[in-house]
Amino acid sequence: MPPDIAEAERLAADMVAEVNAVYGLYLDANAGFCELIKVITRAQDQAGATDENIVFYGDGAPTDPGNVLLHQTTQGALKQRIQEGGRHYYLLARMLVVLLYELWETGYRTPLATAGDVPRNDVLIPIFGDLRLLRHDILHNKGRLKPETVQKLAILAPPASGCVDLGKREVQEIVTHVKTAIDEIVTNWTGHDPAYRTIWHVT
Repeated sequence: MPPDIAEAERLAADMVAEVNAVYGLYLDANAGFCELIKVITRAQDQAGATDENIVFYGDGAPTDPGNVLLHQTTQGALKQRIQEGGRHYYLLARMLVVLLYELWETGYRTPLATAGDVPRNDVLIPIFGDLRLLRHDILHNKGRLKPETVQKLAILAPPASGCVDLGKREVQEIVTHVKTAIDEIVTNWTGHDPAYRTIWHVT
């Protein structure tokens, strides 16, 4: 049976849209982190507060006796964890790795293979091999890179920290590799390059 070109193109476009959504979430959150640090710093300057002052998240107004405390930290700890290089900065990237791999492995790999009329195991994309290795160490080794993971990475350079600590450039590289790989699948099967890999230059 010949490949279902229309279905392959539709699936590829759908996957790229989901990749863009995940990447957009990552970028939005990091932009929000930067603004939140500015808000906290400005409020500290105006009110004379210090990094030891408490920040809390709750369900209900603080004056409501039925409100529920959801999370509590200090202003200093909050600023530290959301700054570039902080715990949440890297945690966002780890979440992106896990989401992108799962999108491919459980959402699109089999349908694309079916549309292309090829065995699922023949639809191989090296970047997803790397993401599989990173995902495993994120979920099963507390984010620490195992020596065998470092040796098996085919596309990505292992972070110098020895952990799955990915900065903005590394995340952009991952997204570009993923989009390029989807480009190549569609181009090979249809003869048309959809240019999903494009990162627009803003002028």
